[in-house]
Amino acid sequence: MLYLYHAPPSVCAMKVRLVLNEKGLPWDGKILDLRRGDQFDPEYRKLNPNSVVPTLVHDGRAVVESTVIIEYLDEAFPSPALMPGDPYKRAVARLWMKKVDDYLHGAEMLAMDRLWTGRRPHVADWYDRVRQRPSFEGGIARYITESVREHFNVPREETWQKISQFLA
Repeated sequence: MLYLYHAPPSVCAMKVRLVLNEKGLPWDGKILDLRRGDQFDPEYRKLNPNSVVPTLVHDGRAVVESTVIIEYLDEAFPSPALMPGDPYKRAVARLWMKKVDDYLHGAEMLAMDRLWTGRRPHVADWYDRVRQRPSFEGGIARYITESVREHFNVPREETWQKISQFLA
């Protein structure tokens, strides 16, 4: 049994829900309210001492950190495989996951979509295809309530100016 502790606005939780849905894995879970501080509950901290989401529990064992969870799911449930078979291509895929974790972490919702809109048409095309997949609906879109949208309501122009300065 797969059980996921997650939060709708968490980009890391979105990644894991997307993988669970892409692989067609049945799972149950609990939504934590991060603003209320559910992640600091002593019972949850026994599973995830870092007090972050997501946390996956599989057959009574906890796995933490979204990228580690994704790799775990792909190894524990090998079909359909999400990682390439070739070791070099797997390394490239892992590098992209690391870049997402370290730099992007919330592409479009954090007003960072100008990094690819009009500049990188292949990335924009890829993202459009991802949004059309049933796994996107089940893993991401169904959790984006008005309250979650409010969470990501950032001043887009101001954010883009800061990103532009950082990139320069």
